[in-house]
Amino acid sequence: MKKNRVQNRVKTNLYAQALIDSAKASGGKDEIIQVGKDLETIKYAVLADSSLFRVLTDENLTKSVSEERVLEFVKTSFAGACESMYEILKVMALNGDAYLIAHVVDAYHGLIRKQFNIVIASVTTVVPLDDRLRKLISDKVSGELNCEVSLFEHIDKKIVGGVIISAAGRVLDCSVLTKLKEMHRQLTRFQVAN
Repeated sequence: MKKNRVQNRVKTNLYAQALIDSAKASGGKDEIIQVGKDLETIKYAVLADSSLFRVLTDENLTKSVSEERVLEFVKTSFAGACESMYEILKVMALNGDAYLIAHVVDAYHGLIRKQFNIVIASVTTVVPLDDRLRKLISDKVSGELNCEVSLFEHIDKKIVGGVIISAAGRVLDCSVLTKLKEMHRQLTRFQVAN
């Protein structure tokens, strides 16, 4: 059930910390990083698929279907998730808190930066990065944020070209799509002025 912002923030941080504690117990720093990357995958999937998002956020639906069907849905939707992450997602779904998933991902990233000085930088490109570019981006983000960086690479043909880097609440959008939109906005404004 959707609550007020303070209650949601508390829940979000509890879920995120539970994910960190579980990952730390399972495999230490490497598992913490992997869970962060898996959470990014889930966040992209949920936000990109409106039907998945609708099912996860529809309180009436999660209350009306049996617990078994909710669990089956979570297991199917998040098949690639590690067992500990699956357990937290299952609890979120059963408690009607699945609508908080994007916030839990953000809280997770904030907590691992605070607790372990690790940032997972989301890098969106049209084609996969090569090792040289991967190192260049990682070194640049690490230098800017003064922390250890692990890259989460996401392919999105809609950006046409270029790169979008998102890390620690900062976004650097050097995509061709954004440049084209900006050019269109300026041309439209120019035509209106004439």
